[in-house]
Order: sequence, then structure tokens, then C-alpha cells
Amino acid sequence: MTEERSPADAPVSARRLASGAAWTYGSQLVGVVAQFGYAAVTSRLVGPEQFGIYAITLAITALVTLLATGGLGQTVGRLQEVLPSTVHALCTLALLLGLASAAVLGLAAPLWAGLWSTPEATPAVAVMAISAFTAPFYGLVTGLVRRLGHFRLLAAQQLIGTLAGMGAGVVAVLLSRTDISLLVSPIVAQLLTTVLCAWTSRRHLGLGRLGGAVAELSFSAKLTVASVLSYGVGNVTRIVATGALGPSAIGYWNRAEVISIIPFQQVQTALIQTIYPEFRHDREGTERARRVWTDLLVITGWGLMVVAAVGALAVPALVTVLLGPQWSAARVLVPILMFAGAVQAVGTILAAAIEAVGRFAWVWSTQIALLVLQGLLAVAIVLTHSLVVAVAGILVTSVVRQVWQGVLCTRKGYLDGRRLLASSAAAAAVCVGTWAVLATILLWVGPTLLNTAICLVAVVGVALLARKRIAALPVVRLMAGYGLLPGARGRRAAR
Repeated sequence: MTEERSPADAPVSARRLASGAAWTYGSQLVGVVAQFGYAAVTSRLVGPEQFGIYAITLAITALVTLLATGGLGQTVGRLQEVLPSTVHALCTLALLLGLASAAVLGLAAPLWAGLWSTPEATPAVAVMAISAFTAPFYGLVTGLVRRLGHFRLLAAQQLIGTLAGMGAGVVAVLLSRTDISLLVSPIVAQLLTTVLCAWTSRRHLGLGRLGGAVAELSFSAKLTVASVLSYGVGNVTRIVATGALGPSAIGYWNRAEVISIIPFQQVQTALIQTIYPEFRHDREGTERARRVWTDLLVITGWGLMVVAAVGALAVPALVTVLLGPQWSAARVLVPILMFAGAVQAVGTILAAAIEAVGRFAWVWSTQIALLVLQGLLAVAIVLTHSLVVAVAGILVTSVVRQVWQGVLCTRKGYLDGRRLLASSAAAAAVCVGTWAVLATILLWVGPTLLNTAICLVAVVGVALLARKRIAALPVVRLMAGYGLLPGARGRRAAR
């Protein structure tokens, strides 16, 4: 007896992928705007030390969550066929991982807090055991909804969860201005989104024997190793900075990230959630990947670098307006984080593609090399006692990762390295040059909100006058060829 198989196993058009990513990012963009409002309220009620403990707690939970999810979302997303035996086995794994991770986080909360030299974070870490239990189910059901192609529905469900979490979070912070009250928002958002996605995919859910998904469990285990290494790369400098500079410094870092790097991570998430299932078609060869991966990185790289250049100029002037005067120390971190966010997002998309085709040796070698780099950055933080050095490490790490994985992919035929290098250099030169000129002007006339607005209007004016030259750029012609611009008909397909 054959099992029921899911349709739509062929590659889809670039326009449809863009539409799915647009819906996902559109919902997340609404969430980002709401996040700014949420940050404006909570940042005025809770101080840097409490936000530092909050950020540390999320970082601790992130490690346990990586182990708990076991890469379930990505595993489901790359399935060639959605078979009941496979999905039911993964549901059983999610239950076991959820129970184990909740116990590990809740019972060992003092040890986790001590690792970060912040024993006062112990109660908050224990509370996040709720999130650790839900995390495997969240990864599984959101991945399943994506694999089934319900991008719009998933976007709406995630937005509902996000907004509900923020609403509950504001109430909690108003009632109790503590680090634990800040955790209400992410916990509620994750719980509600999990419930909604489980309802959408309920026909496919059930418990089964783990033996029904042997190949998928092997991929999940490899992905978990890669994720833990990635966690180390992202958090070694944070751990060192916490010990050297204290929780308050991490609080400034956290608030700067909320208004700079987080929007880039939302773009990254929207794109990966939409296109990850399509990478399964590149598991057997490189011909399609060489064209599609290169085009994807060129388009996203240009778009994100432009946003970073504008944001690095405009966002610092908004820090005290949005968050309040007590966060002025975060202003200097924002420009670095804007460019780091753009590079990191593009690199993460490439890393997701490498991961999806099963090239884990490349993933692991990259992470190990970056861990060595993190060790050097940790020494620099201890010697300088500078938060700027710690934050700059994100940019350095992101650039090194992208270059190294780009070289690996080019050598094996997954990327057109020359075209990607030329495009990256052009995007970096144009955006950094434009930012440097405008930043110099602002230093001369004064970096006020009004002067920043005038400079941005001037940039828009110049862009409108030079629109014919802009339309002649290779990246613009490429986007038009895929039908990604208004009024353009796609001439190329993702296949």
C-alpha cells in the first residue's frame, strides 16, 4: 500500500517564490514596525541591566533550543515527498526533544546563568523552559506549513503570534518592570504560532516510530552539530563581553540590534523560509545551482547593501527619539550593526543552500574556522574593554564566512564566483561611498534628525534624476528578467 504524497514537488517560478517571500516579509515588516513601538514602550520602563539579563537569557535559551529543535524545520522543508510515516516519526522526536530540553533548561538554570557570569539571570532562565518545550513543535509545524506551500497563511499566523506576544508583553512590563516580564512576549508569540500552525497542518500530524524517518534523523543530527557550532560563533564574544563589561553593556547591544540588525534578520528569515524547500532540487547536481544561487545572492546583496547604507546614516539619529535618552550609548553601535546585518543575511542564505544540499563538511569547516576567529576577538575585547570591538566582530565574522563559503561553492560549481565578486564589489563601493559622503556632510552641518532627513531626501532626488542609469545596472536588468520589478515580465525561471 502506497502512502499519500504531497503534490507540487517541482521547482516553482521566481515570481511565485518572490511572492511567498514578500508575504512572509510583509507580515514580518508589520511585526518590525510593531516591534519598534514595543521597544519604545519597554525601553522607557526597563533599564539596561534588566535588558542585559533578558538578552543573556535569550542567548542561553537559544543554545538549548538548537539542541531541542534538532533542525526539524529544515528537515521537513527539504523533504522530497511528504509521507505520513516520516512526519509522524518527526512528531515523536519533537515530543521527546521538548521534554528533554525543558528539563535541561529548567533544572540546570543556575549552571547556565553561571556560565554567562550572571547568576541573577537564574529565575528568567528557568521560566524559559516553557519555550524550550515548545520549540521542537514550533520548528516542525512551521516547516511543514512551508513545505506544503502555505506561505500566506504561515505569514498571517506568525504575525498574529507576534502581535499577541507584544500585547501581552506590554501588559506584563507595565505590571512588573523586571527582566522576567520581558520574556512574556517571545513565549506567548511562540506558543500561539505553534498552535495555529499545528491546526493548519493537523491532517499530517501524529505519533509514529522513529524508524520511519532514518534518513531525515541523520540529516537532523548533522544539522544540529552545525547549529551548535554556529551558536558558538555567534555567542563567544557575547559571553566574554558579559564577563568583561557586565549585563548593562549587553543591554545596550541588545537595544542597538533591535533597531538595526533585526530587520535584516527578518528579510533573511522570510527568504530562507520561502526558498529553502526549493534547494532540494540542487541535491543531485550543480547546473541549476550555479545560475540560481548566484542570481539570488546578487539580487539580495545589492538590495540589502542599499538599505544598510541608508540605515547606517538615518537610524542612529532615531535611537534616543525611539528608545529614550538613557540609550544614547547605543548610537555608535548602530552603523556597524547595519552593515553587519546586510552581510550576515546574504551569507546566511548561502549557508542555508549549502546545508540543504548536505555539504556539512563545508558547514563544519567554516564554523570551526570562525570559532578560532572568535577566540582572537575575545582576546581583543578583554584587552580593550570595548563594546565597539565586540560588535565589530559580527561584521568581521560575517564577511569571513561569506568569502570562505563563496570560495568553496565556486570551486565545486555551485556559484559563478567571478560574477558574484564583481557584483559584491560594485554594491559595496556604491553604498559605502554614498554613506561616507553623506556622513561627512552630517558631521559638518550637525547629525540632527532634520539634517538627516534633508540628506535622505537629497539621495532620493539624485536617484530619481539618475533613474535611467540605475535601470542600466546589471542587477536591475537581472531583477527585471526574473519579473521581480513592477511591470516587468519574467524571462527566467528558478528551474
